[in-house]
Amino acid sequence: MWELIASLLTGGATGLLGSLFSGVLSFFNQRQKNAHDLLLMEAERQTLELEIAGTERVAIIESETAMDIQESRLLATSIRSDKASYSNGHSAWLVLVDVVRGLTRPVLTAFLGGFMMVLWFSTEDAVLESQITSTVLYIATTCFFWWFCTRVKQPQ
Repeated sequence: MWELIASLLTGGATGLLGSLFSGVLSFFNQRQKNAHDLLLMEAERQTLELEIAGTERVAIIESETAMDIQESRLLATSIRSDKASYSNGHSAWLVLVDVVRGLTRPVLTAFLGGFMMVLWFSTEDAVLESQITSTVLYIATTCFFWWFCTRVKQPQ
């Protein structure tokens, strides 16, 4: 009889230990699966971030390219209009307009350069000198850059 009770108790205990061991193994197995899933999600997130960054970079490059193309077109238009002529040699007034138009930038460039030098060497008032110099420098810089930027050599 004690054997029967001992068998029942040890069998139950073995069943409980087996169930406990199975539960512990299941817990660690699920924990490992969860860690693996987290690593997969992190890898997927990083992949998505790289895709987004790549797409963003492509969009930036495309917009910069479009702006460069537009700037080139504007420069080409500026150069073509700079070469435009109003006269074909028949009217003296239109020839005069072409001459004045052609000399405006070089004369203005030389005048502003000389004017800047004269002001620098002749002004005694420091505040007035500073204001005049700032204004003339702004105007001269605008003139110089316009003059030289529109003279970019066109590819033949």
